[in-house]
Amino acid sequence: MKPTLRAIMLLQFPDNHLRYMEKNGTLKKWLPEISCLVGVTQPESHHPEGDVFEHTMQVLAEMKKLTSQPERLFAALVHDVGKGVTPIELLPKHHNHEKTGVPIVEELANRMGVPKIWKEAGLYGTEHHGTFHRLLEMRPPRVVDFLNGASKSALGVEGLAQLGLADQRGRNNPDGLHECFDACFEMWEFMQSNPALSHERPEDVRMRHAKGIKDIQQRHKNG
Repeated sequence: MKPTLRAIMLLQFPDNHLRYMEKNGTLKKWLPEISCLVGVTQPESHHPEGDVFEHTMQVLAEMKKLTSQPERLFAALVHDVGKGVTPIELLPKHHNHEKTGVPIVEELANRMGVPKIWKEAGLYGTEHHGTFHRLLEMRPPRVVDFLNGASKSALGVEGLAQLGLADQRGRNNPDGLHECFDACFEMWEFMQSNPALSHERPEDVRMRHAKGIKDIQQRHKNG
């Protein structure tokens, strides 16, 4: 009897089950996009945990500690599948793996028949998880646009932040903090608590929010 992704995501330790499937050879047939990450190297300075498969399993395990929502767990599982097709001569670097991973997630989701919200969360998380890590460095107007976009996605701002934190912790760092995690919620709360005024144009609102975002960025950088 074949397992289902939903059943695996509901397990207390879904990563352990996927590790077992990899060891007995069934993962390669069932989820080749994940199995092919075994042995794919990454820069050791950023990824002391080892290859992309090990990182992915750690991220999934950390995400499970943060949420039980299956679409968010699916996003954690597939977030780095783009690294599986990086040309060997470019390793251990994986430039643009986020965008490279999008069509892979699309094909995987369609083949597995996952719910629409899973697919959308996986696609969004794969494409944008790298951007989350740069929240304190991005231009404030772009942060405003990014958070507004995240809020409309299947992950939402909270889900994206959880993915970012899990991505950071999935590097042999289970108790690690992420400088962008708390900042993200502070930025979004500021935007939510300062809605558009009746006379404001959308661009005026955007720039007003950007000014507040800049203050938050500076505070976190200095703190």
